[in-house]
Amino acid sequence: MKLWSNFNSSRQRANPQSRHASSRTTADFTGSQEEILYEQITKLIKKGQNEENAKEAVNRFGEALAIAKTLNQDHITNTCEFNLAAAKIASDESVSDYMNSMKTNFDDNYEMEFNLGVMKEKQGNLEDALISYERAKTKCGNDKAMEKDCLQRKLKILKRRNKYAEAKTTGEQLEKLYEGKDSMTECELLDIDRHMVDLTLDQKQLIDQVKPLCKRCEELPSCKNQLVMEFQAKVLNDVGMLAAETKELTTEAIALFKKASGMSNSCRTLLNAEIKQNAGAMKTILGSEQINKSEKEFQGSIALTEEARKLYSKVRFRNSEGQCYMNVAFAQSCLYEIFISKDKGNDAKNALKETKLAYQHALQAAEDTGDIKMKMQAHEGLAAVCYRKEDFEGCKKCLEMAKVSATFSSDKARLAEKLEHLERTKK
Repeated sequence: MKLWSNFNSSRQRANPQSRHASSRTTADFTGSQEEILYEQITKLIKKGQNEENAKEAVNRFGEALAIAKTLNQDHITNTCEFNLAAAKIASDESVSDYMNSMKTNFDDNYEMEFNLGVMKEKQGNLEDALISYERAKTKCGNDKAMEKDCLQRKLKILKRRNKYAEAKTTGEQLEKLYEGKDSMTECELLDIDRHMVDLTLDQKQLIDQVKPLCKRCEELPSCKNQLVMEFQAKVLNDVGMLAAETKELTTEAIALFKKASGMSNSCRTLLNAEIKQNAGAMKTILGSEQINKSEKEFQGSIALTEEARKLYSKVRFRNSEGQCYMNVAFAQSCLYEIFISKDKGNDAKNALKETKLAYQHALQAAEDTGDIKMKMQAHEGLAAVCYRKEDFEGCKKCLEMAKVSATFSSDKARLAEKLEHLERTKK
């Protein structure tokens, strides 16, 4: 949590040039005891500022304030109160005891405005937090570090509130502060544009909006920073989903999921699983679209989807795990068709066995989570397995169970037609 503190305990007003000062400049002590106490305060302030644990920083600044009060030097006491309040904000503690002092003695101080913004943001008062960050940015003069911090926090809040037009303006302001390109800001702007895509547009207009985003994603430079890499992977995945939805940008979607998959192992588990699942699904689509269905693409799809399933299982996302089983079952059934066409009897038999097993697992997941649609799809898939094995009674039973789970008239009509076809086949 980035907070700004007043380092120089001798000043009465904020001075950006001395924010990181570590020695006295204007204090004038005559007694040796006062000198000792001042040195103790200075050491405690330094310790507090360098302390990574916010609770421990509160303790150090609290000790400094207790000593400062014995000196009867208002400007030193005020500065210690400022530091203690900043540390309390970082550790989610109340700063109400120090608010009046801070407003009185640091009213023109942009560090205080920034810290108040952090406090209001933590309290969920986002509108006031935005005002505080804007005030801090206005007051900070040539302090580029503060200006960046304010814009970054404003950007995050505006995105959380779905104010994407304002967020884009803020992001563009932030981008101008960097020499060259900043990977995180570049990615933030790309993510904002993704959110601003109008999904109600017709197919051609939607493609016109999404295609440039795909190109920008492909041009994103590689980054070793963990936080930036994870965000890049998320944006690549999300734009890939948009591309897949257009139905005509399959190649672009595959490229984005492939790029995201390459960095997904550095992401948190759930995002890693989602990226791998999408990459696997696109491999299945690619394999299906090729004139001679690609065995390699389906096998790659199964491998990626299995990785995704295990990750979902790890975080106990049972429904997503079931969806992965459904995807694996479909890819295995495609392999079965390929092996049959190539007279690979044993391979076809194993593929059909794996297809059935995956559908059974999906069915169990659907029952565990109450997913009626997945339940219907799993029964319908098992019916296809039975049909291929010429188990017509098993096929009929599965189709009837699928029909029970069907909620849309189109699904019911399709299943009824399959049952009629089955009866003709049996005769």
